[in-house]
Amino acid sequence: MSTPARSGEGAAKVLLADDDEIARSIISDVLSAVGQVEFTMVADGHQALVMALSQRFDLLIFDRNMEPIKGDRIIRCLRTGASPNRESPMILTTAELDHVREGSLQLAEASLYMPKPIDASGLIKWVSRRLALQ
Repeated sequence: MSTPARSGEGAAKVLLADDDEIARSIISDVLSAVGQVEFTMVADGHQALVMALSQRFDLLIFDRNMEPIKGDRIIRCLRTGASPNRESPMILTTAELDHVREGSLQLAEASLYMPKPIDASGLIKWVSRRLALQ
């Protein structure tokens, strides 16, 4: 069983980075049902990296195919550098199911790989357990 990534009261701080506004809306709606969540939402990889390097989040969610920096590259950078989120749980979403099936996303060091369309119940269960929400 995994250890919760945060402790204490208050809203979980989540960075949600996806270039698709509808995907951001769906994921934020799903996670809002989990408990108190404070979202920082960005629409491109550069903004995502800047935010992730400048402040600590309880959870980071990246789309794999953002421009100009892809989500898997952001995760790799955060895991190997001196990021305040080096140990934070990170989810990589992708609509490219072939990558998930082939296992090629393992290089990204994400905590969870989530194919699109998002499995809402699976996401809620994983986030609730990981962040000790509800």
